[in-house]
Amino acid sequence: MNRRKLSKIVFKISRYIGFNKLCYLLNKGRKRILMYHNIIPDEYFDDSINLEYSISESRFKNQIDFIEKRFKFGLDLENPNEVTITFDDGYQNQYSIGSKILDNKNIKGYFFCSESLINNDRILLIDKIQLWFDYVPYRLYKIDRLNLSFNISNREERKQSWSKVQDLIFNNKSSMEEVELSLNEAYPFNKIEVNKEFYKLRFNSIKESDINQMKDKGHKVGAHSSMHNILSNMNIKKLDKDIKRCVQNVGGIYNTDVFCYPFGTHDDVSDEVIDIVKSNKFKMGLASINSPNDKREYSKDFIPRIDISSIDDKYHIDFILSGARYLIRNKKLLPPI
Repeated sequence: MNRRKLSKIVFKISRYIGFNKLCYLLNKGRKRILMYHNIIPDEYFDDSINLEYSISESRFKNQIDFIEKRFKFGLDLENPNEVTITFDDGYQNQYSIGSKILDNKNIKGYFFCSESLINNDRILLIDKIQLWFDYVPYRLYKIDRLNLSFNISNREERKQSWSKVQDLIFNNKSSMEEVELSLNEAYPFNKIEVNKEFYKLRFNSIKESDINQMKDKGHKVGAHSSMHNILSNMNIKKLDKDIKRCVQNVGGIYNTDVFCYPFGTHDDVSDEVIDIVKSNKFKMGLASINSPNDKREYSKDFIPRIDISSIDDKYHIDFILSGARYLIRNKKLLPPI
């Protein structure tokens, strides 16, 4: 029996013996905030690099249907009796698909949009780099500037090549700007061919008129930094400038003073980042993971979220939302805010 099948059995047993029920009881008073990115129509959804944190339209609908049987949905980030839905980045699919699904259910959500994406309709660099690895023609690429070469001849090699560059970026060995320039020299971005309808949904930003419609429907639109850089890798002056550009849009594009950190792990959000976000009058900060850490306590300035976008098994979802997975892995209850 493989590991996946064994896990499914564990999820079912946990529910039927009452362990999930016990965990729900023990975690009463603990908030669940869900993190999503892109919602993609089923006909376009696959295992591409740029869809790693995305979810198919049918799976998203199924998750919402399942969760609402146990929880109410709401915008109060401190109300443990409600599950809150959040989206990161600000791409068109979040309006044309995500917000419409929520509207049909009378559910309100948070949509955290990067300022440069909305104001300039400029694809975020991390997504642009992933797009390159997903769609450049198969062949050998020598990237002298990065001292790397990629022999891309199948989908698995695309992912392996992306992993090498991802390591450079997240370990602060190369900036995303430097990587973008290097890849463009190897094969220009403007020569890459992508299905036009898919590109529009996945890589075009939400229009400001659509954002206004979302706000009229009761959704919250918040800041997700300006450039979507790894904030802990930025120098203090550039970081402060980035956050101040977001502050200028509170009351305009943004109708909430909740901030969402891009990437948002413990390594991506330093104490200095949190201090600058707080000093710019953001009242809460959302992180992207829900696991113990030895760097800081979770608080209103670093609120954990749960990512279930890759899961299509209702027993697995129940196992996670009850706090059973967290308790078994970490021997702790879900973290309080």
